[in-house]
Amino acid sequence: MKDTDTVDELLSRIGQAYGNTANLKVVNVSLNSSGQIVVEDKIKGSSRLDFHMVGAVDFDTTGADAANVTDIDDLDSGEANFKNIMNTLSTGGTPGLYVKEFIKSGFTSASTGSNPVATNIEGLLHDRTQFSKEGSKLSSNVSQIIKGTNAFASDSTKLHEVFSGITYNTDGTYASGLDGKVLKLTGVDINGSNYDVDINLSDSGSTFSVGGNTYDIFNVASVRTGTPAGELTYKQLMDVVNMVVTNNLPTASPAGTAAQYDAAVENANTKGGTFLSYDGKINFKELGSTSTQAKLSLYDSNSDDFSGTVSSVGTFNSNNALTIRDPKTDFFKQLNEMIRAVEDHKTYPDASSGKQRNIGIENAITMIDDLQNHISRSHAMVGSQSNALSSSLARTKLIEISTMTLRSQVVDIDLAESTLELKKIIN
Repeated sequence: MKDTDTVDELLSRIGQAYGNTANLKVVNVSLNSSGQIVVEDKIKGSSRLDFHMVGAVDFDTTGADAANVTDIDDLDSGEANFKNIMNTLSTGGTPGLYVKEFIKSGFTSASTGSNPVATNIEGLLHDRTQFSKEGSKLSSNVSQIIKGTNAFASDSTKLHEVFSGITYNTDGTYASGLDGKVLKLTGVDINGSNYDVDINLSDSGSTFSVGGNTYDIFNVASVRTGTPAGELTYKQLMDVVNMVVTNNLPTASPAGTAAQYDAAVENANTKGGTFLSYDGKINFKELGSTSTQAKLSLYDSNSDDFSGTVSSVGTFNSNNALTIRDPKTDFFKQLNEMIRAVEDHKTYPDASSGKQRNIGIENAITMIDDLQNHISRSHAMVGSQSNALSSSLARTKLIEISTMTLRSQVVDIDLAESTLELKKIIN
């Protein structure tokens, strides 16, 4: 964009990125009273929309435009403090490069290793962030939602049913899209040791590599082989996560056997558990501990590449925009969010204090309205069902009376006539 463009033009460009045209709007993009960007899905039902944005301007006009990049990590050489740019106090590798952060969540970056992650500017992390820690539990914040049905993923859900960029055959079966993709798993295990793992998705058999060894991700068929990418389930992915984070790997390398793989999975389950929550979010919990020292990041190795030639197929944890309204209502969870907003004295989401991803009081009021509407709709549904049952009962009684009347007309005896006939017979 140009420096003469307005905020309204920026909002229009955001809408176009989601698919808005001159004749059709699939999203509404606006600013609230606090100047925060709001994206609203116009399609009814639960939304899969996600939003993350970073801006960059290179004020040094003497060289190449350092703001025009395809790898978002290249912006890490810039400066996020505008005063430092204007006062030539920037300590970044590219002093004239200003990076504007639109989302602050307080997330820390994934561990460095064979695939270093930008750490200077939080906004560049996007989905390469560590899971949130609470006691012995690590939690992601992105629900895994099945395409088409909008249902939350379960253990048996295959990765391609959720991931993007997948091609299907005419009969609806997986064709391609995951072959050659690499998921990065980095962090610290429960013993305090760093790990850096590549989960290699392959149509010929998926594997994971750690510490110089490569292990097959075995299937559960009668003939145990490496699982093709199109058959890999969330349970198998979480088994790998659990083995790595609890430091219980198959004993043999480079591939090991199916029996050794199963033994490692079982041993890992005695130290910790990796599971999907009721709302489709991946969690890890260390057993027998009140505060784990484990750290966990899971992301696509291409998530820093915005060139368009390659793309990230899946997201597990993200420094993204907050979801304020959604038809999937979690009554008590939303009540807790409202309570925290009041406790933090936040009118709107504010990254400068308290819980950075808290929704704020104004959004909490919106949530209360949604909950009230949800309850009202539930009452209306119960009322309509009750009325339908009452009407059905009344109709059933009328039919019963009509049936009895008809039967009476056909088979009942006329007592007066029968009495006269009887007298005639006796006489």
